[in-house]
Amino acid sequence: MYNKRIHKYQKIPLLSVPENIEEWYKNQDFSENEITVFKLRHIFIRSPDIEEVIMRNVLKEIKDDQKRIENYKTNIEYINNEESENVLLKLLNENSFQDCRVEIINKLISINENIFLKVLELLENDYTDIFFDNSLRILSRTALKRDISKEIISFINSNSIRDPKDFSSIIQILGCCKNEEVLQILFSIYNYLVDNFPDDEYYEGPLFGLMYYFNNA
Repeated sequence: MYNKRIHKYQKIPLLSVPENIEEWYKNQDFSENEITVFKLRHIFIRSPDIEEVIMRNVLKEIKDDQKRIENYKTNIEYINNEESENVLLKLLNENSFQDCRVEIINKLISINENIFLKVLELLENDYTDIFFDNSLRILSRTALKRDISKEIISFINSNSIRDPKDFSSIIQILGCCKNEEVLQILFSIYNYLVDNFPDDEYYEGPLFGLMYYFNNA
């Protein structure tokens, strides 16, 4: 976790969106750094199918690592036989199950299409980086299929996440939602992060969100 903290969401000013917001967005630049946490998260947030391909290629690359392959097969069998949401959610926090995270997430969503609500509830307490990334995967997969902006906005209103990096990534997910109301939030949070954290790349979260929004429009 970072020592820096964002203000409570209610204290972040909501700005008026300019009429030419899409043109404004096109003139904003991402960080020159080729690898940032937001660019990495962009891969699985926007294109979950690509991550499945990546994981299949990883398994091909490690085919000579018999211990890891056997562990993968054992874990897959366990996942296929497990029907408890709580157990599967706990597995998303286990290092030994990360080769199977795609299968776990698919299973969770198939069991309960509203599992994202449980994920948001769990994020109100302490969480690991592994669980947070997997939570983003579940949230984005759901948001790409239906509008969950109301639930995400309610979550950020709870001020459960004050870490600017993670907060920005939650805002990034908002752009996946097909809802005009998220535009003001994305625009406002982008400007807030640029103004308050000028030496950091936190602004990339809402900037990616704006990209998703306009690609969906």
